Amino acid sequence: MPSDFWEDRAEDGEFDWEDVEGIRAVRGDDGWDIYAEVDGELVPVAEGMEDDEMQAEFWDDLYFWMIDNEVDFDRDIEYAPE
Repeated sequence: MPSDFWEDRAEDGEFDWEDVEGIRAVRGDDGWDIYAEVDGELVPVAEGMEDDEMQAEFWDDLYFWMIDNEVDFDRDIEYAPE
């Protein structure tokens, strides 16, 4: 399971990490938005994450969980249109 940071967001989004098929990260003007693909639909997980929070919570935590659990992640980060 991912850390408590991500568990809390799954509860808010009403999904279970075991059902996550993929993760999408989008960089916008207001920070990073993270979406989980569950049953073919994108569910918002975290919005407006600053770069340092993204490093600590995503790259140093959730990213390794995705690798260990073979969850799809497109390494081409999407950037939101201006």
